[in-house]
Amino acid sequence: MRIDLELAIAALPPREQQVCRGLAQGRSITEMATDLACGRDTIDRSIRRIKKAFTDLGLQAWVQAN
Repeated sequence: MRIDLELAIAALPPREQQVCRGLAQGRSITEMATDLACGRDTIDRSIRRIKKAFTDLGLQAWVQAN
């Protein structure tokens, strides 16, 4: 399962990989938006796309409900 997760992350666009790393580090949406010089809405959209990508690949265990 760990290899599947690493492959799923590697398949994401670079910005979404950065957001994924930020989530793994426990960073807030505001912190990531500041770090990546974008808006909170951009981070929110990235998180939705990451969740969808993981779900589509059967990695629901890695997607936490808010």
